[in-house]
Amino acid sequence: MVLSIFSSVLIFLIIIGFLIIGIPLLKEKDFDGELWICGDEKVRGRMVRDLTRKKILDGMTKNKVVDLLGPPTVSDGALIYTIEKGNSFLSEWPSALKIYFDEEDVVERYYITD
Repeated sequence: MVLSIFSSVLIFLIIIGFLIIGIPLLKEKDFDGELWICGDEKVRGRMVRDLTRKKILDGMTKNKVVDLLGPPTVSDGALIYTIEKGNSFLSEWPSALKIYFDEEDVVERYYITD
């Protein structure tokens, strides 16, 4: 009896955990430059994985990146775009897309911060 209750509670907690982890993944969107520019951090957060997975920024110049993504939130040697990837314990989980350029202003690398 006790083992049965423990098993049921454990299965319930595992299902809840998968739902909490999986909900942000269900909200992902294909990258859309116009939507990125006019959207907020949440909209950008839903598209950033597609943007990086498809390597859309690879080989672009800094000017083309700004044309595609709009003005950065911060520009400190790198272009930094604030995004929101989801919620952590019911609070916002701010992140950023950081894009670095080589000496010829071509994208060298980029990554998403946590």
